Amino acid sequence: MTQRTSGKSVPTLPLLPLKNLIIFPTLVAPVAVGRARSLASVKASAKGSHDVIVVLQRDPEAEEPTQEELHEIGTLCTVSRVEERNGGAQVIVQGNHRVRIDSVDEVDDYLSVTYTPIDDLSIALDDKVDPRIEALHREALELARDIANSLNPDKGDQIFQQFIGQIDEPISQMYKIASVAQNLSTDERQEMLEINSAEELLTRIHEVLQHEHAVTEIQKEIQSQAREDVENQQREHVLRHQKRAIEQALGEEEGDEDIAELKEELRQANLPEPVQKEVDRELKRLSRMSPNAADYQVSRGYLELVAELPWNVVTEDNLELQSAKEVLDEDHFGLDEIKERILEALAVLLLNPDTKASILCFIGPPGVGKTSLG
Repeated sequence: MTQRTSGKSVPTLPLLPLKNLIIFPTLVAPVAVGRARSLASVKASAKGSHDVIVVLQRDPEAEEPTQEELHEIGTLCTVSRVEERNGGAQVIVQGNHRVRIDSVDEVDDYLSVTYTPIDDLSIALDDKVDPRIEALHREALELARDIANSLNPDKGDQIFQQFIGQIDEPISQMYKIASVAQNLSTDERQEMLEINSAEELLTRIHEVLQHEHAVTEIQKEIQSQAREDVENQQREHVLRHQKRAIEQALGEEEGDEDIAELKEELRQANLPEPVQKEVDRELKRLSRMSPNAADYQVSRGYLELVAELPWNVVTEDNLELQSAKEVLDEDHFGLDEIKERILEALAVLLLNPDTKASILCFIGPPGVGKTSLG
């Protein structure tokens, strides 16, 4: 399709703007088309040369992007297959070469663009190739192969051959890597499409692969450590069960007699129901642990403390103020303000026996009797 301007024929093609996808030259990719104007562009291409200009939107939220909302560099693609479905279409396109968009015009119900082709990048791997370019190319392919093997040790070479190895042309190989690299954003892929130097493209791809390779190696270390930790835990679990089974068979289960004595002490303590529930839970936990486990002594010490507490020992409170004053004066000299505050607290309890006891805080230098007075 051409447009005549000032006596000259200017090439024009339907425009297919994409929100989050870059089509690189020589590569084939599926494109989901849902917008009415985009679908009209695809249908218009089918009536003509089957070619469209594919370009990335600057704003992925724009439903009907203007020329200012489109990147200047896009790709001339050939539409090889169209499957209409649910009001849209699934389209297979193949990138041919890069173009610069000159103008965007509305034609019927779709957008048409005039464009200028951009020279394709190329690398001839022969005796005249720049050694640096050849080294970057080889290193990039080696890194890509290593990444594939790291991600899938069993089929890494097969994956590499499927995605990269079947492509002969070096620039096409780099475009393929750019299209599948996980750590590249859409804008970064657009930047690679706009690069006009083969060496610059190789350098950028090499940097991306180095970063991806480093991330992959770290992931392998993390996964290996996690797998080793799980295996050690499983091994320890099995060994503990085997040890317990052997002890049971020999009648030498260590700690069982002590736990039985502790259970009896706790039973005799006549614990309140909420406390008894917590104690039963802790006893089950203790019985499952080996006496050599780090938490065994902690759990046992906790239960021993519970058993020793005077849960049912009750004393009658003597709130007679004069008697309390005599006891305070007999055991401690001075500290009049503190003694007065203690007597005030006792007086409140006398007047209102149902009130909760106050918590008194004694402040003073070491050795004046705060602890013994309390």
